[in-house]
Amino acid sequence: MVGLALLLTARMGFLDVTGTGKVDEVKSLLRSFGVPGPYRLQMLSIPEDQRFNSTTVVLTDRNSVEYKASFPYAQYKTFILRRTKDNFFIGFPSREFHNAKLEARAKAGAAFFYGKEHVRFDDMLTGDKNLAEAHFSVIRNGFPFIGGASQFGYTVTMSVPDGKFVSFVAKVNPPPVDPSPAKLTEQDAVDAFKVAFKAEIAPHALTKTKTTVTYDTVDKGTLGYFLPEGESVARLVWSIPYRAMRVWPDGAMVGNAVATIDAVSGKLILGYNDRS
Repeated sequence: MVGLALLLTARMGFLDVTGTGKVDEVKSLLRSFGVPGPYRLQMLSIPEDQRFNSTTVVLTDRNSVEYKASFPYAQYKTFILRRTKDNFFIGFPSREFHNAKLEARAKAGAAFFYGKEHVRFDDMLTGDKNLAEAHFSVIRNGFPFIGGASQFGYTVTMSVPDGKFVSFVAKVNPPPVDPSPAKLTEQDAVDAFKVAFKAEIAPHALTKTKTTVTYDTVDKGTLGYFLPEGESVARLVWSIPYRAMRVWPDGAMVGNAVATIDAVSGKLILGYNDRS
């Protein structure tokens, strides 16, 4: 027994029946991404209390390349499978990337994981590290989940141009949604934002941080589901990006911010990012 987890290694000849299903799932997922087998189990870590700790599986492929999978638990709803030799942080891909072969491989792997879940392929982006990211959104009633912790979906990272698997990240187990249809159009939501900015966002910033906040541009809004902090059912909202200027006694800053407007009631949910 090591800490809160039982560690099992293939080299020592141990086999834990309770973890066999997770090992098989990781093997199948690697296979769906084109990672060459056979696979060899290097470590299986099963926490005693799976409410607060993740089950971990480490495998190597035919070429002795190592992959680590961390399963979600009650307090953390993200599944991660990655090639361990790579730095997990790959930067911020920002350029659209089109490659039919890589897109098909990403879709095949993601489809194995999400099964009957309703998922939409959004885009594939690349940056400066010869890597491409394919993004998929979980969909409810035709709309994605949006906004930070509410963004449920999948990201597949592959190397370019060979399409070798690098990582797979899945934000899973989305909350139930309020099925009420939107009553606000995008223009209605922009108008509601302008009212809320003057009545709520700017006064809040001035009172809380002695900061004067203004804005100059408002970008295209996105309609989707958002789970407000402390609530259990996601609401349909308009996410309205804008460029904000903050001025305080000893400095100033210009940056992007997002206002979240309830698409049914028109009320502000979030203002200047965290309302601070």
